[in-house]
Amino acid sequence: MWLAAMVISAAASTAHAAPPDPERGKRLADAGALAASVGDYAFAIQALGEAYEVDARPDLLFALAEAHRQRNALEPSPTDLGRAVDFYRLYLAAAPTGDHAPDAARTQALLEPTLAAANADDSSSKERRGDARATRLAVLSTLTDASVRIDRQKAVPIPAFASVSPGKHVLTVTSPGHRSLERTIEVPEGRIDMEAFSLDPLPARLDVREPAGADVYVDAIAVGIAPLAAPLDLEPGAHTIAISMNGHFTHTEHLSFARGKTQTLSVDLKATRQRTAAWALVGTGIATLSGGIALGVVAVVKGRSVQNIGGRFAEPLSPSEQRRYDDAIAVRDRFRVGAGIAGGLGLGMAVIGGALFAFDAPLAPSSPRRDGSAPKAGLSVMPIVDPTFTGGFASVRF
Repeated sequence: MWLAAMVISAAASTAHAAPPDPERGKRLADAGALAASVGDYAFAIQALGEAYEVDARPDLLFALAEAHRQRNALEPSPTDLGRAVDFYRLYLAAAPTGDHAPDAARTQALLEPTLAAANADDSSSKERRGDARATRLAVLSTLTDASVRIDRQKAVPIPAFASVSPGKHVLTVTSPGHRSLERTIEVPEGRIDMEAFSLDPLPARLDVREPAGADVYVDAIAVGIAPLAAPLDLEPGAHTIAISMNGHFTHTEHLSFARGKTQTLSVDLKATRQRTAAWALVGTGIATLSGGIALGVVAVVKGRSVQNIGGRFAEPLSPSEQRRYDDAIAVRDRFRVGAGIAGGLGLGMAVIGGALFAFDAPLAPSSPRRDGSAPKAGLSVMPIVDPTFTGGFASVRF
């Protein structure tokens, strides 16, 4: 019983040495439990002991007993075995009807014979040394993939538990997709310092470089014109990116974006059939209009020839002179009609081509649709040109 009395005395003295601080006690207890879960029992035992000093809850006595028992199971030691039994006794004395009382009583009864045998084998050991109070550091974070570098040493995963020298230390915490954070701390001698980190997440980014002048949409919302002045910040996850430009088919991609990563798009938009037809009509119309102008010039020249012929003959004209005069007028009129037809047709084709060009704007992208349903309403125009008819065909999609 001398050991139990010693432990009770030590616990009582330490509990009164430090002012109550339940908040620190809880953080120490949580750190101790976490350290025990990863097998760092030296840290766990010191953390639980310091927690009990500032928040003397019976469940901390049970946790101390469990930590000593688990370390003894890995590395058998009369010291840990004895302390496990003593802390079970202390817990049962403090909380005889506590939540852990049945487990504590059962485990104590199982360990006592083993402890008696260990003491008999090591009768020369009259006294058990306690765990020395070390200067320790716990680095914690809610991020599961964070790591820390202590004083520029090799990075280790968080949670990290380390024995350090008293005084100042520099901690650098990193995590994929988050902004790194550096903090200078001061660790008191013989105590545990706990540092918790919360890192700011990095956005995902989109950069669209080509084609220049194209409209860029993210989830059906216009966000800029390519090339973007700077990469666009996005929430991580799936987004629908659409790139559109007059006279071209809209390019749409469903992409997944990760924190801290930039996806760059440069696409080659294909011209629509309407745009191709518009260029053909405008080009053909201009050429035909030019031909009409040329025919008009010829008609003017032929008209002057008619005037010249008429001026050379005196009235009345002979039959041969009349035929010659009539033939000149017929030639002039044919060129006039040809100029009018070519000019009108050319102008009409150019106007229709220009209209097709002007109204060949792509539909604004709608909200993402991955169910395979038909696209929303839209309008398409197709020109129709043959020797007897010039017009167009419009179709409406509902």
